[in-house]
Amino acid sequence: MLREKIGDIVLEDNEHIIGHYGDYTITEIKEADGWATYVIYDNWGNYIDEFWGDEPLKPEEKENDEAFQASAIGKDAIKRITEFEDEMEYVDVDGHHPAGFSHDDWDDSYLTDPHFMSMAWKGLPAPKQKSSEEREKEEAELLESLCKSDTIVFHLEDKSTKMLEPIYEGRGWDVYRGSGWGMSHDFFIKLIERHDKILCLGHGTPSGLIGGCFGPIEAEAVKAQKKKIFALWCYAATFFKKNGFEGYGVFCSDNCPSEVWECKAACHADVSAEWILNNMYYLSDCIKDVIDICWDNPEEACKRAKEKYAKAEATTEDEKKVVEFNTNTLQVV
Repeated sequence: MLREKIGDIVLEDNEHIIGHYGDYTITEIKEADGWATYVIYDNWGNYIDEFWGDEPLKPEEKENDEAFQASAIGKDAIKRITEFEDEMEYVDVDGHHPAGFSHDDWDDSYLTDPHFMSMAWKGLPAPKQKSSEEREKEEAELLESLCKSDTIVFHLEDKSTKMLEPIYEGRGWDVYRGSGWGMSHDFFIKLIERHDKILCLGHGTPSGLIGGCFGPIEAEAVKAQKKKIFALWCYAATFFKKNGFEGYGVFCSDNCPSEVWECKAACHADVSAEWILNNMYYLSDCIKDVIDICWDNPEEACKRAKEKYAKAEATTEDEKKVVEFNTNTLQVV
């Protein structure tokens, strides 16, 4: 049986298309505990957003797009798509917001390629494709600029994960903040080859780090070359287990709610945006304190990080739920 695809993206075995809205496709990923994750893609297969639901769609709500759009899940998806399109109305042709622009409702949004997407939404032609010689030259120059240390950090530029920056700031490590758009897999393989240690930070799924820098191909390179790696993204542990890393010794997280809506979905916890932001900065401090020992003793690093993070400030029962949840999500694969 052929696996479902959106554009060039092959979906996970447990991920299935359940509906469409305009040029968007919505999928459902069933979780073992009965929850479901709903993912929104554009018609190229670019990840747009995801959200949780504790009541999976009924069979009749999957019969056609009209039934899906009338369901609670469908309405939530349409709301997020509308917010996304509103956001894109305020992006210029270089992929930037005008000075002073703020869209607080879309803190959780990130695009694989803002420049290309802004062109598409404005109805303008896509950027001129570079020749293979031009791309190879640019990649070679960028590669050399990112090989000044023994450690490479992959962290897509995104204000909703800014709280992870303290983990690597001031270390003198090489840091790649771009996406994988327009880059060859060979570029990322060479970055892995040229570094002893790899950090992957940001948003993610069971398929890899969002942004296109680290997926199964890059994971295979890490394993084959016995590189040391740390990963903090949602479902990183699931990703590494699925890609044959059990027993390898990867200090990582699995689902790790870092937004107000994620806390509601994952923990049934109602917390303030200010509290969860401060909490995530505290988590980063806990990781920063043990990052140097995680390479050779990931179990000890994980133990220390969990012990310190478990003491995070939490005054309400809901805040305590989140702290407990995120303490338990830290693990070694």
